[in-house]
Amino acid sequence: MTIEDPEQTLREVERLKARSRRRAHGGAWVPAAVLAALVLLSTVLYRSAPPTAHWNSIGIVQFPYWAGLPAEQLSPPVSYLYWLVGLPAAFAVIAWWYRRRARQTGFRVAWRLFAAVGLGALLLLVVLLAVPTEPPADPYAAHIDVGLRWGSGFATPLIAVAASLVALAWVERAPTLAAAGGWLALLAWWQGATLYGQLPYWLYRLFDGGQPIGLGGQTDLPVPGMLALMCLPLLVWVVLAAVRSRAARA
Repeated sequence: MTIEDPEQTLREVERLKARSRRRAHGGAWVPAAVLAALVLLSTVLYRSAPPTAHWNSIGIVQFPYWAGLPAEQLSPPVSYLYWLVGLPAAFAVIAWWYRRRARQTGFRVAWRLFAAVGLGALLLLVVLLAVPTEPPADPYAAHIDVGLRWGSGFATPLIAVAASLVALAWVERAPTLAAAGGWLALLAWWQGATLYGQLPYWLYRLFDGGQPIGLGGQTDLPVPGMLALMCLPLLVWVVLAAVRSRAARA
């Protein structure tokens, strides 16, 4: 009988633990991809209009932003149903994926926790926005005021998607996925709080080479471009995670 080197045994144990961890969390790219697809497909909810029309025209932008961004929607009820049905449907697909993967690999992930966070955030949004509010004394002034609205930045189902991604990152031990979810949340809040990406005066002046005082500026990205920008870190993470998962299986 031979006695193995304790350090070699420890290294082997650590290697097996790392391998098991990679296999256990190797499927995280699928639910992340499903949520990214849901955000990108929401492009169909908007009318084709230049970004500058979103806050210069009276009555175009309906609040709350059920499509996701403060842009002209084809139909607010359709936008409402898209997220109210689409997000639970996405979680149903994700649940099927995790159950199938658990049968194949024997590894289980606490996916119900992140699903509860996403659906809970969506339900909270619905409840808060259902609370009656006083109509503005001057509707015209309410539309042309393009200042920062902190609360309005959260009146979008995109925040529920971002919360889901952060919870998924915690469950799957993926800090870079949490950063991608934070990026989506930041841009979604910024669009809602500033009526489609209004740039504050100090930032606009920095970009504009220090020109004299003005009202500020606005991003020129159309809705598909803005949604793609929101999902860009997430899509990069999905691709890299899928490649790593394939390598781990090999």
